[in-house]
Amino acid sequence: MVGVEPGARWEEEMVRLLPGDMVVAVSSGMVGARNVTAQPFGHSRLEEGVNERRRQPMDAIADGLVAGV
Repeated sequence: MVGVEPGARWEEEMVRLLPGDMVVAVSSGMVGARNVTAQPFGHSRLEEGVNERRRQPMDAIADGLVAGV
């Protein structure tokens, strides 16, 4: 994988997804992106952005998150 540090450790976990659940995968670049005041976008803003758009199509969720970053 590109960008993975040598010796990185991964844990495996099983999660049950129910109808209506979604999985959102983002890079550390999105979470760590900084605004003009050097504040990172962060996990809480990511979660907030997904929750605000959770009933929208996935492309609208992705576009909204990118616009927010």
